[in-house]
Amino acid sequence: MAQKRKREVKDEGKTHNAKGRRKRVEKDDKSELEAHVKMEVLSDHGQNHRSWWHDQRKMFLRDWKSHNPGLCCICIRGTRDLDEIVTCNGPDCAVSVHRACYDVEGQDASKWMCDRCRTDDPALAACVLCPCRDGALKQISGTNYWIHVLCMQWTLGSRDDDRVCEENLYHLDPKRWNKECSVCTSPMNKQYGGKCPCDAAQCKNLVHATCAADYRLLEEVTDSPDMAHPFFVYCKQHGSNDPRLNPWAKWVQNKHRGLVKIAENERKTPISQARLNDPRAVLENSLAIFNDEQELNILRMQHDAVHSRAECAAYEKATVKLQRDLNNTATNLEEATQELEQLAKEDEALRDDLLTIFECFQPTNSASPVSPDTVIDRLFQLGPQIQVRPDFESAFVSAYTTAQHQQQLEGDEKCLNELANKRKRRGRRKNAAHPLSGCGLFGLCTICKTFEGGEASGSGLDGTDSPSSPEVKASPPALDGINVHRLIQCAQCVRCFHMGCLDPPMTKVPSRGYTWRCEDCDTSPSEEDKTPYKRKLDDEQSIADEGRPKRIRAVPARYTV
Repeated sequence: MAQKRKREVKDEGKTHNAKGRRKRVEKDDKSELEAHVKMEVLSDHGQNHRSWWHDQRKMFLRDWKSHNPGLCCICIRGTRDLDEIVTCNGPDCAVSVHRACYDVEGQDASKWMCDRCRTDDPALAACVLCPCRDGALKQISGTNYWIHVLCMQWTLGSRDDDRVCEENLYHLDPKRWNKECSVCTSPMNKQYGGKCPCDAAQCKNLVHATCAADYRLLEEVTDSPDMAHPFFVYCKQHGSNDPRLNPWAKWVQNKHRGLVKIAENERKTPISQARLNDPRAVLENSLAIFNDEQELNILRMQHDAVHSRAECAAYEKATVKLQRDLNNTATNLEEATQELEQLAKEDEALRDDLLTIFECFQPTNSASPVSPDTVIDRLFQLGPQIQVRPDFESAFVSAYTTAQHQQQLEGDEKCLNELANKRKRRGRRKNAAHPLSGCGLFGLCTICKTFEGGEASGSGLDGTDSPSSPEVKASPPALDGINVHRLIQCAQCVRCFHMGCLDPPMTKVPSRGYTWRCEDCDTSPSEEDKTPYKRKLDDEQSIADEGRPKRIRAVPARYTV
């Protein structure tokens, strides 16, 4: 009986353990089912959640597009005559342009889309010259690079879309890449792309073309049609307009602010917090972040590639210039070497000549010959004690006379050149406007044939009287209170006359603004015609300057028979 009882107890224990295992299995299955159902519910709620926020973004963008300011994002102007503004139909695209500015002639405005929105991946279409993602973009033919029409016009300086090629990007000055934009606030955006220098004098600031357009810092001169390049870029400190965002830039700014606000509200919802435990949601979020990072990396690589090619082009240009300078240096060195050899030959010939000359001074009974290296020192040591040998005295006198005459001729020519240069420097300001003013006039008097040397007191070049020739007449007679040697010049025949040589002598130089003519060039009415002319002026009460009589001069005695 005891064994039977033990067997029954053992069987009951096995049965109890089996029931416990079945209950645990059923509980685990129930937990898995509840978790699966919960995941499905979260997934369905997540799909609905994402769809709802997607609809919110669409509604916001639709409302945002309805508030288009009606400005062209290229020229920042409104609708012009016969040139309407068309807007891209992309849901989040802010491109609104004139048909002529973006070359969209003949296309339906209700279905038109910009070049970026027509690409397979619009996120990879970004300008390589500025950090701005909005605005009208054009793809450079034959490349994957995109560029704003604004940057093409103002940074590259090209107004023709068809002429812009990849080489234009590489020829941009590397200094425009390395310096920071003075308008951007983000440190990353400051360094990004190529900039335009401020056109204000001595200003070293640079600015992106799109940043300058946003703050109305791009100016075009329209009142000077002859100006070759009437386009100017300024920084915030030198722009003529108040540096505030234009309506189109404010419109784009409102779009970005609204999308950021919607994204923040979406992350704060309870469903979004619960989706943090959803593996699918975590994977989708990570994939989206990865895609965004890859897009930024691709755009950064394109920018760095263009920047590197621009620096390489600058280095190649500098290399060519250095090679040219090196060739010029080699040529100059060769010429300098030839000149040095010529100077060495001249120095040797000069030493031989000095040695020959020293033999003329050296006593005949000199037992020690003088070497060429000590010729100059020996000549200076002898100084005044040096004596010329009698047999060379006549030759030395003749050579000395010839040298003195040549030196005097050179001095006279130099003095004339100095006077001419002084006339050019001072006479332009002092005598060019009025050739009678100032005492710097020099020349030959037409009457007495005496030369006056400008500021020199006499007629010679050094202030002394020049040697008279048989044809030279006497100087003008001295008169009280009159500078008889002062020259005046005829405004028509440009001949010079002494004030004292005129008949009658001129006592006063004409005032500034008036000219003087000699009697041969003067066409003023005579004394007989002066009275009727004055009567006519009194009758007509006219004060016309054209007919006023000039100074009437009598015929000099030297011209009478």
